[in-house]
Amino acid sequence: MTSGIGAMSAPVQPGRDVQGASPPVPDPHPVYRGRAWWRNAGGMATVVFIAFFGFNFVIPLLPLYAQLLGVTDVGQTALLGGVLFAIAPLLSAFSSPLWGIIADRYGRKRMVQRALAVSVVAYTLMAMATSIWHVVILRAAIGIFGGFYSMTLAYLVTVTPPSRAGIAIALLQGAQILGTIAGPVSAGFIADHYGLRASFFTGAAVVAVGFFSLLVLADDDRAIGAPGADPSPVKPELRLAPPSVGNFLNRTWHGARDGMRDLRLAIALPGFGSILGALFLTQMVDRSYGPILPLFVAHLGTPDNQVASFSGL
Repeated sequence: MTSGIGAMSAPVQPGRDVQGASPPVPDPHPVYRGRAWWRNAGGMATVVFIAFFGFNFVIPLLPLYAQLLGVTDVGQTALLGGVLFAIAPLLSAFSSPLWGIIADRYGRKRMVQRALAVSVVAYTLMAMATSIWHVVILRAAIGIFGGFYSMTLAYLVTVTPPSRAGIAIALLQGAQILGTIAGPVSAGFIADHYGLRASFFTGAAVVAVGFFSLLVLADDDRAIGAPGADPSPVKPELRLAPPSVGNFLNRTWHGARDGMRDLRLAIALPGFGSILGALFLTQMVDRSYGPILPLFVAHLGTPDNQVASFSGL
């Protein structure tokens, strides 16, 4: 009887109910409650759709634009097309740590706005280019000063509660896919009816719409992030230091080191290495068509005033 009374009067452990189950942990920031996070996620997804719709007024037509600017050899056109496709994401991979440092100080939304503004200016100047090397330089500038999609993901992670991160990221990726599908089709129609330069101007205008839409569709993430949360794996004193070459190199080193550690852990999982290799090969083959597809469409005897439209399809 005594042991029974003692068991009944034993104190309940903090954080657990009588049955021993842990209570649900509330999301850490008030903005996560209600629909505020959904409005921000939906607003950013809308901006992503508009932006990728505008981006794809330009990217699929780069090989044809190279020919317009005086590159006549098909092999050289294909090579330059590959350079134009690859140079922006290649340089973006190296510049992203620097923009990550700045985003930690000034906010992810501002970095998305910066990337959109750079694209608007670059596409407008591309439309007025007189040499293929002008286009190469502008594509390189987009890579160095861009980083659009990575910043949208960073913004989404900041403003979305952990319990809703999956649906928010899926919404963002769906918007990207829709924009990537709709853009080339519309670009081909514009290019065949009004010229390649008109397609570039239109792409710049569409991206500008995305820039101004972002001003009203998404809140500033600096006022939203969860209190006490540390969104960056880098030491706080490094993250808050003024941007500099040394800070950039340190940030790159920390990111590369942590990334390689996580990659080794992931590869150790059964079957992950095979999946990663298959994904790499699939993406490599899929992306390799972009620089040569318009040239192949023209090679098949497609009328000149329909090459862009069929390439977009």
